[in-house]
Amino acid sequence: MTRTLHVDSSPAGATVLLDGRLVGETPYTEAFLSYGVRRLELRHEGHARDVREIDVVRPWWQYFPVSFFSDLLWPAPLTDDHYVAVELIPAGRVGGEFGDAQDAFAKLQALKRLLASREAAFHGHRPGTPGPAVGSDADGAASDGSAAADEADAVNEDGDSQGPGSGGEPSEGP
Repeated sequence: MTRTLHVDSSPAGATVLLDGRLVGETPYTEAFLSYGVRRLELRHEGHARDVREIDVVRPWWQYFPVSFFSDLLWPAPLTDDHYVAVELIPAGRVGGEFGDAQDAFAKLQALKRLLASREAAFHGHRPGTPGPAVGSDADGAASDGSAAADEADAVNEDGDSQGPGSGGEPSEGP
């Protein structure tokens, strides 16, 4: 059984990084042992860097129990070839030499907006509307957020507790 990954680019001669490791130039061929997601990066002078994840999927005959027969009992050698072809974009078409940075910045801004909306939904208010002030409880009263401060609020001037279970009435003394 031979498993081969083929990477080609237009224009040819691009530097190939596979899983963050410099492995050669296009056209590139590599024998591999396992399937899964691989990170492919291509760099070429005068072109935008191309980064993508490729999913090297096992063929149907590599799943158990079929793999037992295909690996051990099949009389002819089997080959599993995976091809990746990438057309690199000239740097001028993506915003000059800072095209990758601008793209990353735009993605970062979109992610910040998404996180802000999810955080707002988690805290119970809509984005763009003022939420509860930091350091205040649901009624807007200032609080340091500690349980001791909440208990202190439940004690009246005479030192009688008005906490849960007391019915809100001061307890009568002896």
